[in-house]
Amino acid sequence: MENINECDSSQHDCEQTCLNIVGGFTCLCGIGFRLNDDGKTCSDVDECAQGLHDCEQICMNIYGGFSCGCEDGFSLDDDGKSCSAEDNCFPGACDNGGTCIDGDDTFSCLCPAGHKGERCQTPPCSEDFDPPLHGGKVCTTSDVTTDTMTCTVFCEGDREFFGRPADAYTCNSDGRYRPGRAHVKGNVFYFYDGDCQSSIQEIISNFQQLFGQLQSSQPQGQVSMRLGTLELDCDEQVRSISKRSILGQSDQRGTDGFTIKFEVVATISQENITEAQQFDLVFALDDVYYEIADKVSSNDFDLVIGGQPVIAGSFDMGFAEIVANCTVGQLAYQDDYQAYCTDCPRGTFHDTTTDTCQECPVGQYQDQPTQSTCKPCPGNTWTVFPRAVELSECLSYCEGSTGPCSSCIYEKRTLTL
Repeated sequence: MENINECDSSQHDCEQTCLNIVGGFTCLCGIGFRLNDDGKTCSDVDECAQGLHDCEQICMNIYGGFSCGCEDGFSLDDDGKSCSAEDNCFPGACDNGGTCIDGDDTFSCLCPAGHKGERCQTPPCSEDFDPPLHGGKVCTTSDVTTDTMTCTVFCEGDREFFGRPADAYTCNSDGRYRPGRAHVKGNVFYFYDGDCQSSIQEIISNFQQLFGQLQSSQPQGQVSMRLGTLELDCDEQVRSISKRSILGQSDQRGTDGFTIKFEVVATISQENITEAQQFDLVFALDDVYYEIADKVSSNDFDLVIGGQPVIAGSFDMGFAEIVANCTVGQLAYQDDYQAYCTDCPRGTFHDTTTDTCQECPVGQYQDQPTQSTCKPCPGNTWTVFPRAVELSECLSYCEGSTGPCSSCIYEKRTLTL
């Protein structure tokens, strides 16, 4: 009597693998799954909970297997299992030739003579700047504990400044605030003819696990990566493809499916970072794009929903954007690789119409930086020059020649010095 191969003839109801035997068949499950009591369906094995893993530090259960991770201060080795202590120093960690000293989850900088700041970012003060034309300068050490040098400028003879200069110039860093957060948005379309609405949690969870397995999603030096906003658009159909888009190699002919819209956020956890570190944020997000693109094009970025493979049909992603979040009174500068905020100094205000720092006009002053308006001089007082920085610069003035003016400094019609 000829044995019937139920596996070839689809006369079985195995969820994963059918094994033909004499007089019937038996069901099997793949690695990472176990056969349920019904002898047909398969359930995921939690290798972490059952100790069926070889991770050195952290085990994370995923659908059909497990993934290894490391504690803070350690990074995963190439074998994907063991962990090594991280060297917190990296190229460019210290500015101006400073020496990086590795520490416990941190680093410090040994600065060259005269340089200061956590990363040696503040250069020493010097007297090598040019004095004003037909004028001079005087520089003194105003703080012996920090070696801060302050310089004042003046005009020679009977000359006066055309515009009022600052009271003093103090050496410091460039005065720019560089935020340490960048993000990029993308989406992946998956072919799927099942009930998307009832599988939302499973779809989202599986995508999060899939993202967590990307090499580019792991910490890189000081850069940390995470998924930001995550949305699922059910009842989607194949969409037109835009720039930076990748098509999968699926031979599916259907058009039904769903789209996962996601945001990837890259951060460096310090208040003010360098331009080079902002480059690192952008390059780290580019690495995510290239890795997902490679996996989608090779059908290696697919999901498993209800035990069935769900094929990625297309993927596209925008370009990384550094989030400036400048406050009122600051100017924002942004291009493809950097963004920073610059304070409007004292004596100026932030004109939001032109997005520029404008001088306070005559008759007004501003004694605080990062302001959106100037303060008017109190009654019967006026300033001699624009860009006044103190209330004391508001002086008495005369209305024409209506009376004696022994204490007057400024007449509305005629400037008398």
